[in-house]
Order: sequence, then C-alpha cells, then structure tokens
Amino acid sequence: MPCYPEFNVLLGDSPKSLKAILVRLKDLLHFDMNFDELDNMIKEMEGKLNSIRQQNPNFNTFIEELEKKYIEMPYQESLNISPSDAVRLAEEFLKKNKDQGEA
Repeated sequence: MPCYPEFNVLLGDSPKSLKAILVRLKDLLHFDMNFDELDNMIKEMEGKLNSIRQQNPNFNTFIEELEKKYIEMPYQESLNISPSDAVRLAEEFLKKNKDQGEA
C-alpha cells in the first residue's frame, strides 16, 4: 500500500504490485488470467498520484528522487521445464563454474 505519511498521502492498495505477483504466478502455474481490470486500476492510481504531484511540489520532488533511484527488474518468464530438468541444469551450471574456478 503506497503511503507517504510525511506528505499525508495514502493511496490505498497497489494494483501494480498485485499485477507483478500475478504475472509471475500465471507463468509458474500456467493458468490463464486477464489483467484488463488491474490495468485500469493501475491507470486510476497513476492518475491520483499525478494529481497529488501537481498539487504538492514537495511531494513531486520526493517522488522524482525516488524515481531516479529506482531500478526496474523486468520479469523473465520461466524456462517451462520440469523440476528434474531444472535441477540438472543447475548442477551443470554449478559444475561448470566450479571447474572454471579451479583452472
């Protein structure tokens, strides 16, 4: 829940965070889900945030500083492999890196 008490700003639940979690679950559990409603909620929240930023220059400066420090970590879809294949690949990766370290 985005909350900025020093500016008396409480934005409610974060649909953007919820969507990020659901996208990962969708990929891992292979179920179908439509994100249109969440996308609309995200647009609505961003509209509220932008309105508050326009009304409060100090809050806007604060958010700009946060945005400068933000590093986006895009989600990479899973490899869609079996658990045993994942273990095999991990073992191969670890062995390869161990062998390179000894060389």
